[in-house]
Amino acid sequence: MATAILVDHIVEHVPTVDGVPYSEMQLRVRKWARDNKAKWRRTLAPLPLPPVVKAPLMLVPTVAEAWSYATGSYDMRTPEIQTYEESVTWGGSGGMVI
Repeated sequence: MATAILVDHIVEHVPTVDGVPYSEMQLRVRKWARDNKAKWRRTLAPLPLPPVVKAPLMLVPTVAEAWSYATGSYDMRTPEIQTYEESVTWGGSGGMVI
């Protein structure tokens, strides 16, 4: 449970950045995770499951929320990356030659 508290604390303090192209699904997952985190844990708490099963299940909303920030937030098609990719040729042996 300490891991859940730590990850929750980290995710709560992730700064929001304007202009990041999050998908509608990511935004829905983020809202679901924030709205249902306590309900999810209250539902799992009384179930007679061993801790090895229950602990990862308790983290599902937190992991989903963390995923909603990570996926789609890194646009690798920047002009710098494109210039680098265009300047690189692949050698016959599979190595890169600049």
